[in-house]
Amino acid sequence: MNPCHVCGQVLLELSPEYPKFKRVTSDCKPWPKGGELGVCAACGCVQALTNDTWREEITNIYRAYTIYHHGGGNEQRIFEQSSGAASSRSDRLASRLGTLPNLPNTGRLLDLGCGTGAFLRSFGSVFPDWDMEGLEWDDRYRSTVESVPRVKNLFTGDISTVPGNFDAISMIHVLEHIESPLTLLQKVKDKLKPGGLLFVQLPYYVENPFELFVADHATHFDRDTVRSLLTRAGFNVNFVETTWVSKELSIVARHLPPNPLSEPAQPVPPLSYILDWLMSVIEHAQAVANQSKNFGIFGTSIASTWLFNEIGCSVNFFVDEDTNRIGRHYLGLPVLHPSEVPAESDVYVGLAPIVSNNVVYRLQSTGAIYHEVPQLPSGESALIARSPREE
Repeated sequence: MNPCHVCGQVLLELSPEYPKFKRVTSDCKPWPKGGELGVCAACGCVQALTNDTWREEITNIYRAYTIYHHGGGNEQRIFEQSSGAASSRSDRLASRLGTLPNLPNTGRLLDLGCGTGAFLRSFGSVFPDWDMEGLEWDDRYRSTVESVPRVKNLFTGDISTVPGNFDAISMIHVLEHIESPLTLLQKVKDKLKPGGLLFVQLPYYVENPFELFVADHATHFDRDTVRSLLTRAGFNVNFVETTWVSKELSIVARHLPPNPLSEPAQPVPPLSYILDWLMSVIEHAQAVANQSKNFGIFGTSIASTWLFNEIGCSVNFFVDEDTNRIGRHYLGLPVLHPSEVPAESDVYVGLAPIVSNNVVYRLQSTGAIYHEVPQLPSGESALIARSPREE
């Protein structure tokens, strides 16, 4: 009888297929099969069944959580799809925020779920006259966060205990972890000055279906469901953008009366269809591995970790272009730069289809054989309207 995380209705339709898949944690560690995933029949929000079993699992995950452990503590780098040029996610986001109109030269920022302070450092480089503070669930990274220039404090615990109000609050890959996101957003609104800016960054399962297997994610948002949630929490949503970072949602909202005008619903694939496609990825990767004498997986993040968890005994190495990860071992296997992969080896690029295609195209002349994932069929048969939604 769990209420929907977005609309509050008790109409969650659980997937019978989901528990058959292995999973992964958000800090990129293999996790066993299990969990329950469903779709709200009222609003279409994809979400975990956040029962006592889920709470026990996330407690165990967070107890052993080690952010960016496979990159030596360095933030994950993101890559331009066509060129392969790399930058940090935080630098990209801060730079984009710097282009927004009506963001003052001075102010006070709170980064909720600040981790080791990566976004605070990037934000401070773009907005050098802002005062900044961080909020986390514990103080394990206090010295690191408070060493960032212009960071005044790292607060711990509930946001309602943080003193004062802020001109801007950021939530970078936080909201998807929260069991009751509406309650949290209402508290966030109370800490924003009138007209203050809320910036939310989220994974986008529609473009990156592998994100559905992150065991500690409570909610899997799309453009419509996150807009609906923010509006319900009392925010005026300026935009929901999908181009700032590939496969992610970037949302800017304001502490202003909600805009009563709604955008047309954005069609999304049904959950059952996405899970069928993910099963086809497993089967395709295993078939390539069975025919290969030297088989590797491209990447060392969520998708590659999940795929290794499904077919791990067939994998000999990982391939990555992130300089923080090359030369290390990941899940007991070496991480190679593309130039180091032996000729005629097979590398499976288990990433979102458009990214997989671009990587294969860019690296196909390096000597190894790169394999892209099956394509998601396009057209009306692959999509459904937002409301009503049927599986």
